[in-house]
Amino acid sequence: MDAFKNEWDQDGNHISIDTQSVMKSLAEKSLNSSKIDLKSGRSLSSFLNYTIKISEIIPRQIYMGFTAATGTLTETCQLVDWVFT
Repeated sequence: MDAFKNEWDQDGNHISIDTQSVMKSLAEKSLNSSKIDLKSGRSLSSFLNYTIKISEIIPRQIYMGFTAATGTLTETCQLVDWVFT
């Protein structure tokens, strides 16, 4: 979830899957046409349901994690619950 528009981002309200670099996302989707605003301050729930054959794109064993950066700005992100199957 990305609430900051860098020069390589399509906008400042999108989600993406980054595997090797944030500058070259595997998948990216703007949330501007939805009712989701990442800057709203509201709690959000999300799930990932992919239709691509991910085993052909990433190795069998990976490290899974989250990252965030805002440059000189501030933002609070809290991961309350996570299930990975």
